[in-house]
Amino acid sequence: MKSKFALPNVLLSIYTAVLCFIYYINGGIFLKAATSLGFLLIAILNAFFIFLSNNAGKKFSFLMLWGAISSFLGDIILNIDFIIGALIFALGHIFYFCAYCSVSNYKNKDFLILVFYLL
Repeated sequence: MKSKFALPNVLLSIYTAVLCFIYYINGGIFLKAATSLGFLLIAILNAFFIFLSNNAGKKFSFLMLWGAISSFLGDIILNIDFIIGALIFALGHIFYFCAYCSVSNYKNKDFLILVFYLL
């Protein structure tokens, strides 16, 4: 089943890389949305693969997918209302952090050290 998802991943990655390059040169909200959509489609495809394969990483995949959805929405809304877009984008990164914590040997003291370091 893994090989069925390799080609779509490669194609979506190429699509996203090309649009990133075009957006870098030309700018524009449409290209930004199309590029962000590429990242979101990659996340959706891989989450779909995990759910179909009955793999143990469903929690990680679910959190990463919500992170990608939040990042996509935040990226688009940044152009409309910066504060709301930034908050939604930050929410996506909280989902990414939770996904990382779900697969690592994370301890509460690690988080406290990070907070202390950031202060």
